[in-house]
Amino acid sequence: ASVVPNDSSDKVLNTQSELAVNSNTQLGLTLGYMFTDNISFEVLAATPFSHKISTSGGELGSLGDIGETKHLPPTFMVQYYFGEANSTFRPYVGAGLNYTTFFDESFNGTGTNAGLSDLKLDDSWGLAANVGFDYMLNDSW
Repeated sequence: ASVVPNDSSDKVLNTQSELAVNSNTQLGLTLGYMFTDNISFEVLAATPFSHKISTSGGELGSLGDIGETKHLPPTFMVQYYFGEANSTFRPYVGAGLNYTTFFDESFNGTGTNAGLSDLKLDDSWGLAANVGFDYMLNDSW
């Protein structure tokens, strides 16, 4: 599973600088239940994502990485599967809801030396979408 943050922040230390967050990829696991031959419910869980936080633009833009955070983004999806239930190849589309909770957020030495303290990230809800396919290798898989 990959997370590409849509980051935004207030200006930092009364400068024109803002905070930016990098992307991360982790092991993702899904558990699904087929309500009908074409409609399923899926839960996505993943190992914790770790993101570096850096400054962007303005007077502090050259500081580089100033902190880090971890988060978990459980996601709940309803998916529609095309084709017959016994088809070898079954594409699907899905839409759902994501809840992201942050933990272990902190500034590193560069951040605290620049005068930053008390890093706080708000948990959030968001929309989620996915597209994919299932491929039946044989009758058992």
